[in-house]
Amino acid sequence: MIDFWLSHAMLVGDDAGKTMVPPVTYRVRYSVDGGEAKYIDKWGPIWLTGWTPGKHTVKLELVDKDGNAVENGGYNTTTREITVTK
Repeated sequence: MIDFWLSHAMLVGDDAGKTMVPPVTYRVRYSVDGGEAKYIDKWGPIWLTGWTPGKHTVKLELVDKDGNAVENGGYNTTTREITVTK
């Protein structure tokens, strides 16, 4: 499961973000093991499936409307390593 908390930012799909002026344009980009990037537009946990036993990496980034990482003092990109056992 991917879960995160944003402080002083909202995602483009969150209800309150739609009414802000200017409109919110942030998204969370994530990838598993360096694979295809996927996007989260609304806050909430994301359940990932299809794990194989072994070590894996999950990377999260807050990005702007153009897909560029948002600069915020080095706390934008987060990578975690997990180990799956079966």
